[in-house]
Amino acid sequence: LVVVAVNIVLLYLTYVLLPDDDDEDDGENATPAAAADDHPAIKARTVHLIEFWISFVYAITDAYALAASPKTTKTIYDKPLVLKLLLFVNIIASLVPAILITLDTEYFEHTSHELEYINEFTTS
Repeated sequence: LVVVAVNIVLLYLTYVLLPDDDDEDDGENATPAAAADDHPAIKARTVHLIEFWISFVYAITDAYALAASPKTTKTIYDKPLVLKLLLFVNIIASLVPAILITLDTEYFEHTSHELEYINEFTTS
């Protein structure tokens, strides 16, 4: 539920941070209030950090839920080794983009998103 709540907040923040294409004003007639609206308190970097780190937290929670299950992995999945491998890949593939986006958002943004998209295959 926490991940759902965070994703709802991120969706709202993404909507708020998107530039408004209707306002093609070049700043000549901009009021101080309008200028303040152009620079929201929440930056795109903050949204990216939350997005990637919540994905990592979800991967850890997912692995913990399977590890702490009273059922054996053999009863959960026919091939427990494959399940463990997918959990390992999921954790690594969510941690790497989170670290990259933390180090340099602009430089690693595209790479981090691509790694995150590839990681969706392990969760599906």
